[in-house]
Amino acid sequence: MPFQPDKFDEDEHLFSQSLEQSKRPHYADDKLSREVYVITAGTADACGAIRQRLPEVAVEVAASVATGFALRAAEAKLPWLRPGLAIGAVALTASAIKDLVKPAGEIASTLSDTWRSADNLEGNRAKFAGTGGKFLVDVAVTTTAGLAGSALANRTLFGAGSNYVRINTYEPASTYVGEPYFRGPRARLYNLQEPDAASFLAARESSVFLTSNKIPGGQHRYSANGFFASEDGLIVTNNHVVAGKIEISAKDYSGTIRKARVVAMNGAEDLAVLKIESEQGFKPLRFAKEAAQPGDRVLPVSHQYAVKGLTIGPGRIESIEQMPIRVKTEGTSVKVTDPASYNASEHTFKFSSELQPGTNQVISERFFGNYFSKPGASGSPLLNSQGEVVAVLSGGMDGKNYAIPAKAIEEILANARKLMASK
Repeated sequence: MPFQPDKFDEDEHLFSQSLEQSKRPHYADDKLSREVYVITAGTADACGAIRQRLPEVAVEVAASVATGFALRAAEAKLPWLRPGLAIGAVALTASAIKDLVKPAGEIASTLSDTWRSADNLEGNRAKFAGTGGKFLVDVAVTTTAGLAGSALANRTLFGAGSNYVRINTYEPASTYVGEPYFRGPRARLYNLQEPDAASFLAARESSVFLTSNKIPGGQHRYSANGFFASEDGLIVTNNHVVAGKIEISAKDYSGTIRKARVVAMNGAEDLAVLKIESEQGFKPLRFAKEAAQPGDRVLPVSHQYAVKGLTIGPGRIESIEQMPIRVKTEGTSVKVTDPASYNASEHTFKFSSELQPGTNQVISERFFGNYFSKPGASGSPLLNSQGEVVAVLSGGMDGKNYAIPAKAIEEILANARKLMASK
């Protein structure tokens, strides 16, 4: 058989192609996988290259730590610096964007070439490491350093023993159809000399978080607020919080949970007094000696659902209303009906139905205002600028929150004392 050199050369070429294909990465034939490989491997290479530019990175880290520290310090200590620091932060952001825009064309070209072909994967990986990878690493390093500077300022300037306290604060954002809209809560920093901070600290150890059931061992627990009104464990809350409830528990500031029993209730005033047994030494809130007036600034302090820690939502008392309440005794229970609507401009209330036989209508005083409250805040104390109780939160109606004044609270506390003494 004659020798066929052409056939031999063809077989050798096919063998070489097969060998090259066996060396190709398994992801080379998938476009998306190639992109992921170039970006992740290139970024990893950029991380490794930090050692080659340590002086440059050290300067970036130091600048970011200083900026984070200064921004946190300016939040409370040097408020006049905030505009300048904000401008500086914008400038740093603009610089980072500029650093990205500058090599953006090269990054796009590298990724485009990777998408089209697998012939130059390693070359494209190296190109991305020097552009996009470097940018990503620099952003990660400077962001982490900035957060570290902020954390350092928190610890050194505003930690335990400092003159500052951080409080979850609801702040008015706007007014929508006559109803104030609050944003938050935001963990805002307060100087201890500020009235809101002093009031908050006065209430912090006196506030309690209440939970209860309607059936023994029920899975769904109802939650609300209350506060200590005596050293021997009397707690003030709302009547609607405990009416028809069992297995009432009170968790204090330290996190200790204790069982509480109902001592006195007043449906018309929507007040109730609970008692924690066999313990003394609780820190009660003081009651204001003078009644609050329209225009007074007040501070509700309450536990809110899904928010860790106590919150505040400052506002003002706008009006003092004589609100009609319908009360009907049904056997051993009392049914209380509040008005269905409230007209703030006319100071009038409307019920959803006519007064029924056997139902009495009584008048109960309420403080209406624009302070923050929402379902679950019932029973929270409403404080004046001295940290004294002027009312207890009760509910809301047509965009206005209302609270029960301190004089009614003191009356039910006196009644609770009489009931306990008679048993």
